[in-house]
Amino acid sequence: MREIKFRAWGKLKSKMFGHFAINSSGNRIADEEYRGHSCDWENLTSDVVLMQYTGLKDKNGVEIYEGDVVRAMKWFGLSKHPYREQRPIKGNISWDESSFGFAVDKDGKPEWCVFDLLEPEVIGNIYENPELLEEKCQSKPQ
Repeated sequence: MREIKFRAWGKLKSKMFGHFAINSSGNRIADEEYRGHSCDWENLTSDVVLMQYTGLKDKNGVEIYEGDVVRAMKWFGLSKHPYREQRPIKGNISWDESSFGFAVDKDGKPEWCVFDLLEPEVIGNIYENPELLEEKCQSKPQ
């Protein structure tokens, strides 16, 4: 059975909620330490971005979520072609409606299936590290 998990980005406080609680009416979110304490709730509908877990982990055992920026290797060329080669790629993880799966975005559109990546590594996310998408991917993942 696949594990269905989410994390959330709180826009108001610029905070990533790895573990969180949603109130009983389903419209507000708080850090999991809310029990018995006054806490900072954020409006779930407009102030929070939910990101789904892909079900995959990177080469270091880090869970890969939507919104993560990954660096990986990818095969290019036909499988039996003599010039087939591995090249480094980098992009953010997003849901691809056309394939009903997660993809790596390149220039704002789904480009590579996340399951085709070799040695993926999470290097940040689009909310806390937006500058990562501006940098070129030139070297092989470490």
